[in-house]
Amino acid sequence: MNLPAQHTVTITTNQTSSENSPVDIHFDKGYFSTLTARILIIELILSIIIILLSGLALFTFFVESAAFLAIIRTLFLLIFNAFHFCDKYDPISSLKCHFITAAIFAILFFVASILCLLTLIVNLPFSLFLILVCVATTMLFAYDAYLKLQELRSIGTS
Repeated sequence: MNLPAQHTVTITTNQTSSENSPVDIHFDKGYFSTLTARILIIELILSIIIILLSGLALFTFFVESAAFLAIIRTLFLLIFNAFHFCDKYDPISSLKCHFITAAIFAILFFVASILCLLTLIVNLPFSLFLILVCVATTMLFAYDAYLKLQELRSIGTS
């Protein structure tokens, strides 16, 4: 009987060193001294103030919902950025997500500040303060979106 000759099959895979290395997850205290973290903390504080004052608004559900979603989004971004989850996996997608959510919340709080204008007749001092906080939150989210757009453009050109 003629048996086939023995041969050796070698399989080569291309693996980068990042796939084999363990993921280093650590808390970075230095992140909270960056401009992005400070903006997120101020967004969080303003959103909490809006929830506390939104009982005075005629459209309480819309204002409270926007502020509650903003708190969840801000806490999520603070935690993920403080532990550098986004930097390790896909920084461009996280920048796009951060930009899109900041732009959406800027629009939501702009609408909320317009809706709060309708409550001026009910309680003037608190309504004015609520409107000012909503406008400040709108401007802060818009500035956050602008910064993320600049980062995306700088990554795209390099």
